[in-house]
Amino acid sequence: MKTSKDMLDFFDKHYDMANLMELKTKDFTPVVDALELLLKQMSTTREISEEIKKELGECSEKAFTKAVKERLEPKLRGFKKAYKKMDDTGFHEFLFLLPDRKGRIFFELMERLEDAGELPFNDKSKRSRIDAVTEDLKKYIEEIKAISKPFVPAPIDKKQTIIFKVKFKYRKSTWRTIELKASQTLEDLHDAIQDALDWDDDHLYSFYMDNKFYSKDPDAEFTCPYEPEGRKTADIEAGAFAFRKGQKFAYLFDFGDDHRFEIEVIDFGEVEKGKKYPVLLDSKGDSPEQYPDWEE
Repeated sequence: MKTSKDMLDFFDKHYDMANLMELKTKDFTPVVDALELLLKQMSTTREISEEIKKELGECSEKAFTKAVKERLEPKLRGFKKAYKKMDDTGFHEFLFLLPDRKGRIFFELMERLEDAGELPFNDKSKRSRIDAVTEDLKKYIEEIKAISKPFVPAPIDKKQTIIFKVKFKYRKSTWRTIELKASQTLEDLHDAIQDALDWDDDHLYSFYMDNKFYSKDPDAEFTCPYEPEGRKTADIEAGAFAFRKGQKFAYLFDFGDDHRFEIEVIDFGEVEKGKKYPVLLDSKGDSPEQYPDWEE
């Protein structure tokens, strides 16, 4: 297992390289969530340690550690599941995206925590050193909250529909017009596009809400539910973007064949009772080949 010192060295060696990739984000919610979870775990460990001390009184470090571990184990299982979920959001990658090398502070705090943890359990400075890390961690969380600007979904008008014109980027005379309920998701829009093209929905895809394919802004990308990381299309309703008429965004299907589409919001409507959505309103041109022979 890597120590915090190892992670500090890793951060320093790779920070400049990560910045060369020019990835940017304004939403540091995954970092805040993970750190608050860590804070909760530290608080739980502290409470249990104090309980054991009172119960056992004078005892050996081995007996104390064993008792704490046994009582803490059931609670740690819950934390492990939560940490796994946090890891799936790319927590460590987000640390590289924090401005002014603020990601380094996390590893510095963890190094201090590891150093305190190695002290004998009856060392009088151990508790004060851990408490100092806890207080600095709280301040660190507040600092990140202050610079984080998460995406705030707009209220959903369940009576509204949104009409999209989907153009194939390399043949803009080929297009499909699709009407979607504002309460339906980007995944529903993806499914409708696939149906309108009569394609096999058998590859990964992403929407880029800043209309830039392979956007360097992680906040702009919403990807398919099968991707291990990132915001998922199944979790966001189309109406949450508060689209305006004429707004455009990008849709990429199959990262191998790289099928690119430009999507434009062309109008809005009202949900009709008994009508099934999404619905294909209009189309022009034959569908592009899903599996083109690029060598021909």
